[in-house]
Amino acid sequence: VVAVARRPWPFTVRVQGTLVEDESAMVGAKVSGRVKEVLVDLGTPVEQGQVVARLDTEEFDILVRQAEAQVAQARATLGLKGNTPDDQLDPRRAAPVLQEMALLEEARLNLNRARRLTDKSVFTQEEVQTRESTHQVAEARYASSLNAVQERIALLALRRAELALAVQNQEDAVLKAP
Repeated sequence: VVAVARRPWPFTVRVQGTLVEDESAMVGAKVSGRVKEVLVDLGTPVEQGQVVARLDTEEFDILVRQAEAQVAQARATLGLKGNTPDDQLDPRRAAPVLQEMALLEEARLNLNRARRLTDKSVFTQEEVQTRESTHQVAEARYASSLNAVQERIALLALRRAELALAVQNQEDAVLKAP
């Protein structure tokens, strides 16, 4: 038997076992990369949306700049300047189409002139056929120029999607608490 006495309790208690947290969360990145900095320690309480780590964004930044340059290039091939919205482009008003339309109109006028003057023996039948062929070529070139502009518009849409993906990857390089 021991007599009861007051004694100081030790601050360190040695025990064996496992600690179980009340709450936990798994944090992962949507993109792969090297961890640049970790902003919280293991077991530190965090708020929802709090930044817990950042990946090195140098490559993501370069990909965003590359995608922006490709969008600018696609806009330039369509003749879009400054802040002109992409959807305000009328393919029939694009420079290559206007050029081919002018050539088509010239070929049409030459053909009509030749047909009118054939009766007066100013043009031979061979010259009229040559002008008909020139008119058909001009029609085909006009249609081709319209298709080319539609293709460039589709390429611009693709470049916009690539830019959006690059920006999203850049944003995903910041890991936040769920």
